[in-house]
Amino acid sequence: MMRKKLSNIEFRGAGFALTSCALAGLLVLSACSSVGGGRTYVRSNSANVQPVATQPFSAIEGNWLHSEGVFKATFKEGRFESISPQTGDRLAAGSYSTVGENQISLNWVTSRDTRESAGCQVVGDVRLSCAPTNGAPFAMTRA
Repeated sequence: MMRKKLSNIEFRGAGFALTSCALAGLLVLSACSSVGGGRTYVRSNSANVQPVATQPFSAIEGNWLHSEGVFKATFKEGRFESISPQTGDRLAAGSYSTVGENQISLNWVTSRDTRESAGCQVVGDVRLSCAPTNGAPFAMTRA
């Protein structure tokens, strides 16, 4: 019977390939990065956790204005808030995440306690074109 030894773990026979794939998957997962505070932290094999200078939301972080002036939105570190430019009242608050290259997912709760969501396309770091699950499409430009 064939035996292979890897880091104090012994693998035997045909199960080695399957176990190796599972182990490789766990290693990949353990090396995944996590996001926090605008920085990405990458786990290495050592006990140290090292920050990497990347900003996962930098494409949309900052202030945006609805194309027709209906609201102003501020995006920061995965959270956003929209306010009325006329009154300063908060209209909605929620979260956002990247779902693909130049694609953002928005989820929010309105001031009337209604849950909403939209998928947005980032256009040249100066425009967000959004398609909500309910209602008409809307756009925002950098303020």
